[in-house]
Amino acid sequence: MPKQLLLRFSNGLTHELALIMTPDLRRLASTLLKIFQVAGKATDWLMSLAEVEIDGSYRDSPVHKLMAESANPEGNDLSEGDHVRPAKATLMDANILFRGNSLLTKALDTHMQRLGREYLDETLGVHLKKIADEDTYCEVDPLKIERQEDISKNWKSLLAITRTIWQAIYTSAQRCPMELRSILKHIRTCVEDRYGNILKTVCYSSVSGFLFLRFFCPAVLNPKLFGLLKGMLNWQGSAPGTHTNLPQSRSSRGEGSKNVDTCYKIITRPCQYDTFRG
Repeated sequence: MPKQLLLRFSNGLTHELALIMTPDLRRLASTLLKIFQVAGKATDWLMSLAEVEIDGSYRDSPVHKLMAESANPEGNDLSEGDHVRPAKATLMDANILFRGNSLLTKALDTHMQRLGREYLDETLGVHLKKIADEDTYCEVDPLKIERQEDISKNWKSLLAITRTIWQAIYTSAQRCPMELRSILKHIRTCVEDRYGNILKTVCYSSVSGFLFLRFFCPAVLNPKLFGLLKGMLNWQGSAPGTHTNLPQSRSSRGEGSKNVDTCYKIITRPCQYDTFRG
C-alpha cells in the first residue's frame, strides 16, 4: 500500500513530505529517488515534480496551506489588489523558477550526477586534466596580477580555455543521456506553456539552470568531487606556487571572479540551448 501511494503521483504525497521534511530535503530526495529508480519510475516522478513546481499547484495542498497560515497567524491580506498582484506574482515566479532548493532540484541534482557521470567524464575529463597539467597562469584581476602588461595575454589564455570547455559541451549534445534529455525537454515544454507569453527567456534559463549551473559548472569548479581529477587536487586546493586560476564562485570578488563571469556568459548563451532539446 505505501508503495502504491508513492507511485500515484497525482496525490502530491512526495511534495507534502518535502514540505514537512525541509531540513532533510537532500536525504529525502535521495531516498525517494532510489525507490523510484528501483520501480523504474524515476523519470516519470521527476517530470511530475517539475509539472507541480512549474504550475504552482502545490500551494493548494493542505500541508502548504497549514504552513502558510502558521506563518501568517493574523490572516493579513498580503495581496496588492486583484489586478496588480497576479501579473507581478507570475512574473516573479518565472524569474525565480528553480532558483531555490526544492524536492525537484535536489532530486534532479542527484539524478544528473548518477546518470551523467560517464558523460561528464567523456565531455570534460580530458580538458580539465590538460588544464591541470599545463598549469596555465591566467589571472586577469589588475589588483592581483604580477605584471600589468600580462593582462591582455592572460585574457587570451582564459578565453581560449573557456572556448575549449564550451566547444566540448556544445559538441557533446548527442552523447547526453537520453533520459536526461527527455526530462529537460519536458521541463522546457512545461515552462514554455506556463510562462512563454510572459517571459520568453525562461524556457532557456529553466534548462540551463539545471544543465549548466547544477551540472557542468560545478564539475569545472570542483572536478575531484565529480571524479574528473582522480588523485589530483582541486583548483581551490592547488599546491603552493601553482597558478591554475579557476575561481570558487561567481559571487566571490577575490581571485578570478571575472573568470567565472566570462565562462558563464560564453556557455549560457540562449541561442545555443537548442542543442540539448532532446
